[in-house]
Amino acid sequence: MMIDDSEDIAPNTDSTDPELRSVMMRLMKEMYFNTSDLTKFMKSMGDPRDYSTIMRSIQRMLSGEVKVSGEMIVILYMLLGQRLRLKERYPDIEWEVQPDQRHIALVDNYKIVLIPERKKWKIECTRVEDKQSFTWERFSLSLEEAKYRCLPYIDTRETEEAFLRSEVTI
Repeated sequence: MMIDDSEDIAPNTDSTDPELRSVMMRLMKEMYFNTSDLTKFMKSMGDPRDYSTIMRSIQRMLSGEVKVSGEMIVILYMLLGQRLRLKERYPDIEWEVQPDQRHIALVDNYKIVLIPERKKWKIECTRVEDKQSFTWERFSLSLEEAKYRCLPYIDTRETEEAFLRSEVTI
């Protein structure tokens, strides 16, 4: 059987489609992601390329030098879907504001502390059952961003740990 490849199956995706680029930029902005965040996420999920290679690829897509890959759009939509599921799962998180302006919430078996530092916010999470603590590697620029980031951060951490405990090889 011969396949006719003369017809373009994706006629609106030239090498630097500005529409895909704007979708990528909108999704990243909506999730408060920068190139470093997306690079770290991809690396943590098993991308075997060097950190600098991943980051350069993302930067080139955002600048319009190269086509935004369909895979990248899928990854970003999956991350947005994760956020929407978490928002539905935890619709009304109650944040207790401390005198030192820390915001504290209990979510499942995690204690989340948002710590103001020099007009930025640090996210610190502690698993209540075993006191294991981890901190988000970069500061959030606003309280709203910190609140947005904390749930996907915990979910991603849980996924990473599940992969490590799994006997399935990839």
